[in-house]
Amino acid sequence: MKATLRELLDALGVDRDLGPYDTVPWSAYDPEKGLTCQADVRMGSNGDDVEAEIQFIYDDAPADTPPVEQIFFLHAKLTMNQKWTPDQVRIRNESYNGKVYDWEKKGCEFFLACNVQLARNVIPDIDELVERIFKAAENFGTGTASGGGRKPMIRPEQLLDPTKKF
Repeated sequence: MKATLRELLDALGVDRDLGPYDTVPWSAYDPEKGLTCQADVRMGSNGDDVEAEIQFIYDDAPADTPPVEQIFFLHAKLTMNQKWTPDQVRIRNESYNGKVYDWEKKGCEFFLACNVQLARNVIPDIDELVERIFKAAENFGTGTASGGGRKPMIRPEQLLDPTKKF
């Protein structure tokens, strides 16, 4: 994925341009779970990198879970041809770089899907989103997406003589 800054920000759900040190935050709180979800997109001090991050902050963290848990991290950098490209995508400290087809675009889709939920004041279901966006079957070359399996029986002479009926 190589994009202009505006295209990258649109893919992340940011509705305005960012400058150095600029940040756009989202958050939601679930009092029943005692859980806050915070997300933000921020530009670095030199204006040549963008980070998107999602964190869960627990009132009372479950056992074996830190009180602040980084759920998602995306880092994008400005390339020599003035295009932006993600170079890191991590979910729950697992890198998705090169593990799935179009991981850069899917990282942006994941972040945007979380922000849609946060805008509705709903804590996103991370596992469901990972399954839907990153782990859905790609069906490349398997034939399962289009069905069928037989080649049509067309003889070349049928194509060359328009007077013949098929």
